[in-house]
Amino acid sequence: MSVSDDDFLRFYQKFLESIVIDGDGDIFFTNYYSYDMDEDELYEKAIAALTRFGASGLIYRRILGRKIECNIDYDIMNFLKYMFLNKDEKIWMDCFFVPTESAVNMVEKFLISFDEENRLKVVADVCEEFRKELGRIFDEHGVGFDGDLPYDKLLSLDSK
Repeated sequence: MSVSDDDFLRFYQKFLESIVIDGDGDIFFTNYYSYDMDEDELYEKAIAALTRFGASGLIYRRILGRKIECNIDYDIMNFLKYMFLNKDEKIWMDCFFVPTESAVNMVEKFLISFDEENRLKVVADVCEEFRKELGRIFDEHGVGFDGDLPYDKLLSLDSK
């Protein structure tokens, strides 16, 4: 499953940029109703992005105003399993994700800068260098853009 430029910009580049700039955020960082896709397609693309970020150690989750950093990979993957199996739950809009230090470094390197008056500037279009680096990281963790995600293994769907 390849990711279109538009989906990459929305679900990967702008999402990571947004949570780095804001400190945390949910996957629907722009108006939910502005997406030009049905709810099932939106859910599928959102869970794919979150799974890639989570499996790669680029995000963790925040609950009730606290940052939860204990065993990031295990924690977020269990939570993503819950989100995957409960798409109609309120949890989707109440869960905030926080970038890890490596995600912050990558966004700062490729996507944001400051002008001479110290105003924040962000890359508006798909940044190919960022896409390549993110693809490399995802490939290293077995969740690359070139194939379907093995949810049964990543989220242990056959376990309770």
